[in-house]
Amino acid sequence: LFPKTSNDDKNNSKRKKQSLGGQFRQQLSDLMIKLNQTHPHYVRCVKPNSEKSPNNFQSVMSLEQLRYAGVFEAISIRQQGFPFRYSHTEFVRRYKCLALKDDGWIDLKSKNNKEMCKELLDITKQDFSTVQIGRTQVLYRAPQQRILELLRNLALERVCVIAQSYIRTILTQIFARRMKKVRPNLIDALNSIHDLEKVENELAYANEEIGSVVRVFNFQMHEITLCKILREKLVERKRVTELLQKIYPLDPEVNFDKLSDAVKQGDDIIEYPGNPDQIKLYKDAKAKLELTIERRKIRAELNDATEKAEKQRLIDGINRANELGIPNCDEVNNGKKMIERIEKEENVIRDIESSLSNGGITLWSENAQSLLSIENLDKSISEAIKFGMKTSEGKKLLEIAKFCKKLRNTLKSVEWNGSSQWISIECLYLSDDDDDDENDENNNNGFDKDLLSHEEVSWSYYETKLRNRIREVLDPLEIAVQTMNQKIMKKTLASFKEPPKLGNDQLRRLKEKEDELSITANQALEAVQTCKQLLNDSINNDDENDLIEAINYGEEIGISDEIACHLLEKFAMAKLLLAMKFHIPEGCRGEVGLLLDEAMAGATSTVIEGEEGEQVELGKEAILEELNTQLYSIHGALEFASNVVFESEKGKHIYRQGEVSFTLRQALLSLDWDEVEQQVNHANSLQMNGPDVQLARDEIIGRAAAEDVLQKITDAINDISTPSEEDGHPSEGILQTCLAQAERLQMKELEHITMGRDLYNTIVQARAYLQNALNVSAYDDFITLAEEYNALYDMIGQSCQLLTDSINYANEFGYRTSEVDAAEHLLYELTILNNIQVGLQTGGYLSGNQPTDIPANFIEIDALNEAYAPTDGFELTMELSQYIVTKAYHIICIRGAIQILAQDHSHLEDAITEANGGIGFDTPELLSAKELIEIIHDVIGRMEIAEEKVEQFLLEDAVQAAEQYFYENENVERVRNLRDRVIELNEESRNALWNFDKKRMESVYESANEIRLTTPHFERIGGYLDFSEEDFLKLEIKKAKEIGDEDRKIRISIRLKELTLDNFGKMFTVLQFKSLRTGKDFASQKLVTTDRKKLAMGMMYWTKTPIHTSLTDIEDPQILKLAKRSFKNILGFMMDKKYPYPSTLAQELIQNGIDNPGLRSEIYCQIIKQLTEHPVPSNKQRGYQLLAICCANFPPSPDFENYLEMYLRDLPERSSKYIAVLRDVQYGPPKTTAPDPDAVDSFISSFFSGDSTGISKYCEEKSLKTASYPQEFMEDPEKLFLETEIELI
Repeated sequence: LFPKTSNDDKNNSKRKKQSLGGQFRQQLSDLMIKLNQTHPHYVRCVKPNSEKSPNNFQSVMSLEQLRYAGVFEAISIRQQGFPFRYSHTEFVRRYKCLALKDDGWIDLKSKNNKEMCKELLDITKQDFSTVQIGRTQVLYRAPQQRILELLRNLALERVCVIAQSYIRTILTQIFARRMKKVRPNLIDALNSIHDLEKVENELAYANEEIGSVVRVFNFQMHEITLCKILREKLVERKRVTELLQKIYPLDPEVNFDKLSDAVKQGDDIIEYPGNPDQIKLYKDAKAKLELTIERRKIRAELNDATEKAEKQRLIDGINRANELGIPNCDEVNNGKKMIERIEKEENVIRDIESSLSNGGITLWSENAQSLLSIENLDKSISEAIKFGMKTSEGKKLLEIAKFCKKLRNTLKSVEWNGSSQWISIECLYLSDDDDDDENDENNNNGFDKDLLSHEEVSWSYYETKLRNRIREVLDPLEIAVQTMNQKIMKKTLASFKEPPKLGNDQLRRLKEKEDELSITANQALEAVQTCKQLLNDSINNDDENDLIEAINYGEEIGISDEIACHLLEKFAMAKLLLAMKFHIPEGCRGEVGLLLDEAMAGATSTVIEGEEGEQVELGKEAILEELNTQLYSIHGALEFASNVVFESEKGKHIYRQGEVSFTLRQALLSLDWDEVEQQVNHANSLQMNGPDVQLARDEIIGRAAAEDVLQKITDAINDISTPSEEDGHPSEGILQTCLAQAERLQMKELEHITMGRDLYNTIVQARAYLQNALNVSAYDDFITLAEEYNALYDMIGQSCQLLTDSINYANEFGYRTSEVDAAEHLLYELTILNNIQVGLQTGGYLSGNQPTDIPANFIEIDALNEAYAPTDGFELTMELSQYIVTKAYHIICIRGAIQILAQDHSHLEDAITEANGGIGFDTPELLSAKELIEIIHDVIGRMEIAEEKVEQFLLEDAVQAAEQYFYENENVERVRNLRDRVIELNEESRNALWNFDKKRMESVYESANEIRLTTPHFERIGGYLDFSEEDFLKLEIKKAKEIGDEDRKIRISIRLKELTLDNFGKMFTVLQFKSLRTGKDFASQKLVTTDRKKLAMGMMYWTKTPIHTSLTDIEDPQILKLAKRSFKNILGFMMDKKYPYPSTLAQELIQNGIDNPGLRSEIYCQIIKQLTEHPVPSNKQRGYQLLAICCANFPPSPDFENYLEMYLRDLPERSSKYIAVLRDVQYGPPKTTAPDPDAVDSFISSFFSGDSTGISKYCEEKSLKTASYPQEFMEDPEKLFLETEIELI
C-alpha cells in the first residue's frame, strides 16, 4: 500500500508528483521495452461464421475477411521478398556443421564470415544461385531455407551419433567401476545369510555408490537382485518369528486357531533362511501343534467308539491316549466303562444264539410245520430288551430274534403243501423295514437283506419266491402249450435260462419242474412257428400256390379262436388274397376302351398288349364268365374274415381290399357304373392294381371319354353364341376334336354328333369373311397418309364398309370371337382417327418467340381433347393409329402446357421433350413451342442469376424481361418483391451507416444476410460490426460530433469510460491515487504522537478523532483548514461525534465542496476513510448516506474520477445508484448552492427507498439525431467521415 521512497524523497517534506501523461509515457516505454525483448508474430483472427457458433465454417465469409483485410496481398509481398535473413556471423554459426562429411571435417579456407558463407554454400553442391549475400546479411527464400535445414539436420544427426557413442562409452566405464566397487560387499552380505541389518546396509551403500547412472542402462546387478530377494525373505522370517514368540507360550487348546495360522505361515517360508533360534522356535511350535491335533483326534475317536459301543476301537483308543499323555481325560474314563458293559452284553448274545438254533425251519419236509417252537426264543428276547443292547452285533441279533418269532408264528397258520401263495409271509417281509429307502439296491420290497444272513430267515424268504415262480411262470406255460400261444411259450422258455435267486433247497425243486415242461412246450412252439412262416411268406409274395399251401397247413393244426389264435389274422389274410385272384389277361388295352356299355359301345372285343409286347384279344363274353366265377370265392373269404379282429395295418388293408374287390365285381355284372367308379377310387386309394381293377378302370375311362365327347359337342352347340376372346371360337376346335374322337371310340351315330358337324362348316365360312375385312396392309405408309388428309379419308371409308358386312354375317348365327371384336375395334379405331385429324388442323400456337399477347390466348384445345378422349384405354392396332394418336397427345400436352406456362414452364419443357421423341420431327406447332420456351428460359435464367447474386440492377433487368414477354407468376412476383426489398435495404444501409446507428446497422445487416445481399456499404457495415465495442464507440462518438448529437456523445463517453475501468480498474484503487499522502507523510505532519507508525498505518481507516492534516496533498493553507473542518462535519454527521443538527453539517460540507473544487477529492477520501472498517453499522450507514449526497451535488476532481467510480462499484449495496447520481452531476450543469437540511433528508429517504432506477439520465437510450447522406457517400462508402478516413482492419 505504501511503496518505499528513495533517499531524495526522504529529504523532501513532500513527494514529487507525476502527471497522468507522464505516468502513461512511462508505462508505454516499459511496454515497448518488453515488446522489443520478444519475437512478435503477425496473427489475424478470422470469424468462421456470423453466428459465432462452433463447428460451422462458412468458406465465403472467411475468404472475404482474408481478402478485405489484405492478408493475401501481404503474403504476396512477403513471398516476393526475402523472408529469411541472417547476419554473416549468425549464418556461419548455424550452418558451419555443413562442413562435416562422412570422411571428416572439410577445412574452410575463408578469412572472414562473408566469404565463409559463400564457401559453405558451395560445399553443399546445391543450387543456391538465388541466395543473396549482402554486405551485412545473407538473404534467401523458403525453398532454400528448406534445403539448408535438411542438410543441417543430416549433419547434426551424424554429429549426434558420434557424441552419443563417446558419452555412452564414458557412462559404461563409470557404471562398471562402481559395480566392481560394491560387488565384494554385496557378496559378503549374501554369505552372511542370517544378518538382515548387514544386507540392508550393503544395499543402501550400493544404491548410493552407483547413483543415477543405472537409469541410463536399465540394468541391475545380479548381486543386488539376490540381496533384495534375501532381504525380503529375512524380513518375512523375522515377522513370523515374532508371531510365534507371541503365541507359543499360550495354551494350545484355547489358542488352537492362532497357533495353526502361525505354524502355517512358518510352513510357507520353510525354505527361507533363519538363525538357529528362529528355526528351533518354528519346529517346537509345529511339534506342539501336531501333538494338540493328535490329542483332539484320539478324544474324538473315543467319543465315537463309546457312542457306537465298539470294543476294539475303545481298547486301541485308550492305549493311544496313554501314549499321548492324557490317560485320565473324560473320554478315556467313559471308554473304560463302556468296555465293561460290552462284556456283559456278550453273554446275552450267546443266549439268543442258542434259542435261535432250535424250533425253526431251514429245509423243506412235509412235517416241518409241526416242529416250530417259540418258547425259549421269547424268553431270550425279553432278557435282551431288559438289558438294552448297545453293540451293533447285539442290536442286529435282537432284530433277527424278533423277526424269527413273528415268522414262526406266521408259518404255523399257512397252507404247507402245494404252490399256494404265502401272502402273510410276504407281508411280513415287506413291512419289517418300512423306513428304508425304496430305491436302495440293498432293499428287496422294503425288507432289510441284512436279516437274510440268518439261515432260518433266508429259507422262508426264498420259499415264498419259489411258490410265486411256480404260480406265475410254470402254471401259465402249461396253459400256453394247450392253446399254442407262441408268445407265452417263447417268453417262458427264455426265462428258464436265467433262474431266479433262491436258496439251494428251492433251486433243486424248481429245476425238476422246469425240465418236465420244456420238452412239450418246444414241440408245440415249432409247429406254430412253421405255420406262421408259411403264412408270412405267402402273404408277402402274394403267390397263388404258396397261399394254397399255407392255408392247408393252417387247417391241419386247427387254427381257430381258441387254438393258435395269434395266427388267425394272417390265416384270414391268406384266404382273402387267394379269393381276390382274377384270371383274365393283364396289359394295356388298345384304342377301344368302351366295351361293356350297351348304350354307347359298338365294339364286342378289344386287344390287350402284354408286358412283353404280345397282343391278346379279349372278348366281352369271357369277361362276364370270369366275373361270375370269382364272385362266389371272394364272398366265402369275406364271410370267414368277418369273424376275425384285424390288429395289423396290413391285415386291415387286405380286408378292405377284399371288400372293394367283391363290391366292384358285383357292380360290373349289374352295369352300375356309378358304383364301379366309386369302387375303383377306393381301389386306387388302397393301391389295388389287379386285372379286375384294371378292367373296371378301362371301362370307366372309355365310358367317360364317350360321355365327354357327347357333352362337349352339346356344349359347343349351346356356347356358339358365347363371346370368345380368341381368334376362332372355342366351339370350332371342340367340334373338330370331338368328332374325330367319336370315330376312334367306335361310338354309335347319335343326333348330337350330326348337329355338331353342320355347325362346324358354318363357322369356317364366317371366319374367312372376317379375315379379309381385317387386312390393313394398305395403311403401311402411315406418315404420308397422316399428312395427306384426303387420301386417308377415302381409305378409311372403304375399310369401314367391309368391316360392317363381315360383322353382320357373324351376328346372324350369334358368332362372337376375338376376330369379330377386332373388326368392331378396327371400325371404331378408324372413326377416332378421322375425328383426331380434324382437331389437329385448328387451334394451335404458331407465334414462336414474338408473342403479341399472352400465349394462352392463342390456344384452342377442347375440340382436340374431345376427339382424343376415346383413345383413353383404347388399344390401337395400326402404326398409323399409333402415330396420329401420339401426335395428338403431344400437341394436346403442348397446348395445355402453353395455357399454364406462366404457372409452371416445366410442363412445356417436358411436353417438348416428349414430343421430340414421340413425333419424330418438328411440326409447325412443335417448332413454335420450342421458340417460345427458349425465351422463357432466358427470362428464368435472368431471374435465377438475379436471385443468386442479389444485385439491384440484375433484379430490375429480370423483372423488365418477364413483363416484356407476358410472363407472370409467383416466381416473377418473388423476384419483383426481392427487387423492392433490395432497393429498400440499400437505402436503409446508407442511412444507417452515414448516421453510424448500430441498431439500424445490425438490423439492416441481418436483413441483408437473410437475402444474401452484399454491397460495399454492407461490407463496410459488417466490418464495423466486427469491431470491438470500444473501437466502435470511438468511431460512433466521432460521427456524433459531426452530426452534432450531444446526448449521444455523452452516453458514448460514459460507456467508453466503463469499458476502460472494466479492463484497467485494478489500476484505480483509492490507495493508488497519486495525490493521496503516504502513511509516513501523513504521520509526519503530527507534531506529537505516542505511536507514529500506528498513525501511519491507520491513515485510511476509520477513526473517532479529528485528523491533524489532509489526506491528500493540499498546498493552499485555506483549503487545508477547510479539509480539517470538513472531517469534523463528517464525524458529526456519522454520529461519531455528538454535534447538533447533523443535516446542517452535511449542508455545510456540500457547500464547501461546491465552492472549492480543490477540496472535493479530499472530502471523498475522508468519507472513504471513515467507511473503512467502521465498527458501528448504523453510523457506517450514515456515512453511505453522506457519500450519496456528495455524489449528487458535486463531482470529484478529474484526476480522482476513476478512483471514486471504482470504489463506488465495489460498494455492497446500490452501487449503480451512486454512480448514476455522480454521472448526473458530472455531465449536468454545475450546482452553486447546497441543499437545505430538509432537502438533504428528503434526498436520503428517496435514494435509499428504492424509487430511483440506478441509471443516469445521460445513459438512457434516446432517439438519435440523424442527417442525410451526401451523393458522394452513396457512390463511395469510404467517404463516411467528413474529417478523417477510418480504415477497415
